[in-house]
Amino acid sequence: MRMGPVLDFERIGREYNQMVYECFAQNPYGISMPTDVKLNVLYAPFLLNTSRSEAVQVGHEARLMCQFEGNPQPEIKWLYTDPLSKSASAQLVDTSSSGDKQLLVIRNATYRNEGDYHCEARNLINGQQYGVRSSNINLDVYGEPQFLVKVSFWTKNSRTLLGDKSILPFLLF
Repeated sequence: MRMGPVLDFERIGREYNQMVYECFAQNPYGISMPTDVKLNVLYAPFLLNTSRSEAVQVGHEARLMCQFEGNPQPEIKWLYTDPLSKSASAQLVDTSSSGDKQLLVIRNATYRNEGDYHCEARNLINGQQYGVRSSNINLDVYGEPQFLVKVSFWTKNSRTLLGDKSILPFLLF
């Protein structure tokens, strides 16, 4: 068996992914049947597009979108940061995907949905983890004012002495 000519790529990029090349052999006795060779170019995820910050009325639906590309197909997750507690991000699982788009749908929005969202994409290539995240997408929820916590018995029936300092803990949106 002998090695024939070689197709040499100097710098292979993601634009070559899934390209099909037809190969065949020829000698003095004839030509072989062609065979197809498809390139599988592996590359880290990168961000194509995201939603802009959005405002939604209480009780309505909000849709946030992230679009990434990568090979292998990246795993995408949404994270949320609560603006009141500034707590660490929590992963959200109520998402759907369509191809390379990941959609977060918030049905019947409440003031508790207000805050910063971002999405992350990760894939694994030859045992090494690659990832990228979007910038924050701010969701502003507006509507009639509401108390987010029930007023406690202590607050409803609080007593204080004349001249003393008193604090009533209300969280109003």
